[in-house]
Amino acid sequence: MKRRLSAKAVVLAVALTVALSVLAGCGGDGGGDLERGNTTGNIINGGHAAVKGDWVYYLNGADGGKLYKVMADGIGRQKLNDDVSTNINVVGDWVYYSNEDDDGCVYAIKTDGSGRKKLNEEASNYISVVGDRIYYCSGLDRGSVCSMKTDGSGKKTLCEDSAIFLNVVGNRAYFCDTDENWALYTVKTDGSGLKKLTDGDGYSDIVVDGDMIYYCDYSADGFVWSMKIDGSDKTQLNDDYASYLNVAGDDVFYRSIYEGGALYTMKTDGSSRQMLSEDSSTNINVAASRIYYLSRRDETTQGKMFTVNLDGTDKQAVE
Repeated sequence: MKRRLSAKAVVLAVALTVALSVLAGCGGDGGGDLERGNTTGNIINGGHAAVKGDWVYYLNGADGGKLYKVMADGIGRQKLNDDVSTNINVVGDWVYYSNEDDDGCVYAIKTDGSGRKKLNEEASNYISVVGDRIYYCSGLDRGSVCSMKTDGSGKKTLCEDSAIFLNVVGNRAYFCDTDENWALYTVKTDGSGLKKLTDGDGYSDIVVDGDMIYYCDYSADGFVWSMKIDGSDKTQLNDDYASYLNVAGDDVFYRSIYEGGALYTMKTDGSSRQMLSEDSSTNINVAASRIYYLSRRDETTQGKMFTVNLDGTDKQAVE
């Protein structure tokens, strides 16, 4: 019989954001130590959770994907909206998210559930809120990398590439260009300095962490690789056909397609590879000492959220 995950454990689930969300950010010019609303690894995995102070903000799959919050001690659980909420970011007193009930447009709501407002009129994915700006891939402009102020004004197009897997770190954005065989590109957060880091052929699931980029290379059987942020020193880390990559500290987590979607981990140097769960796993998040993932029921639908320890023990259902 599956155990229900306690509210306190749910907090840990979402702490995946807290562990990494205080990384250096990028605002109007991308510089400085600005507050950021979520982490790169979480955002490319759907942005289902974020932490702010003593509160955890999360997509509640048990209530149709609505936005909830709960205190770190497990009390005060509250429903904040009736929207299917992804790409969750929390900065200041506001939660920013893609409203999947409104074609993925960006919405904001105060952390107490008041003041809900719509910020734009276009599908927006891979949202990163850093300082007073929101960075995203535009569904209206074929994935163009855009930014706007957190009140929805001042929209800028940083580049018109067809971007996916957007990461915003420091004063630069990193992404894959689907029009160029998923080549890896970077551009400054003011729109200048666009450059190609790699020739394409299937880069995917990129996670920028410090001065390194981790990615899946589908031109090389989907193996996980790393490189420096200038595109140098490419290193193959495993022999698995991987997806849903995430990085936390010196650990890499991914779904192994060779193993039916099983959840795997290894170190950032490729050592200590091990299976953590036989479940077909997607949207992998890491929180404190636990891993959270969705388990697919089949190839077209996503199922329930589960959590396990970092060593794969103590599996629980998040409900």
